[in-house]
Amino acid sequence: MTDHITAYYRSKARDLPTPLTKPLPTAHLIQQLDQVTIEAINGRATWADVDKAFDAVLSHPQNTFTRELLDYRQRITHNS
Repeated sequence: MTDHITAYYRSKARDLPTPLTKPLPTAHLIQQLDQVTIEAINGRATWADVDKAFDAVLSHPQNTFTRELLDYRQRITHNS
């Protein structure tokens, strides 16, 4: 949140808004997966690197994705 918005809320003695949802515990791994996928599409990474990042998401203890759902997300997100 930008400083002027924060200052406005404080000047009105209002509580600062909080996000409605918490980020996924695997959000950083999914971001890495997306970055590696984009690099592979552009020829700067290998598809084996994508597989490693994919498996890292699936093997995280707090992962909520199934292999099929994560694969679907990848196809939709990256149109491949």
